[in-house]
Amino acid sequence: KGHLESDDFFSAEKHPEAFFKITSAEMVANAPAGQPNYKIKGNLNIKAITKSIEFMASVETMDKTLKTKADFDLDRTQWDIRYASGKFFPSIGDKMINDNFNIKLNIVAKQG
Repeated sequence: KGHLESDDFFSAEKHPEAFFKITSAEMVANAPAGQPNYKIKGNLNIKAITKSIEFMASVETMDKTLKTKADFDLDRTQWDIRYASGKFFPSIGDKMINDNFNIKLNIVAKQG
């Protein structure tokens, strides 16, 4: 919070929401048990900038419940988050912040 909400990062006051819209979910044939079994593709909107992304996810269904888990990295500079980026400020030295950030999803959806 705080600095992450500022214009240096997510510009939360100007862009209070980010969203992801799935465009396809493709089952991976013969995926080993416990390994990701779907390739998810979609559009991620951050700071009013939309980029296509894809990642692997584990999806399981039981009765009327869907469980999805995923763990993947994204490059923040794709959404114009440049603060302390070595890509844009190569002379920044040890004050550089990694351009990649990690997303971990754990979604449980139950049919009503």
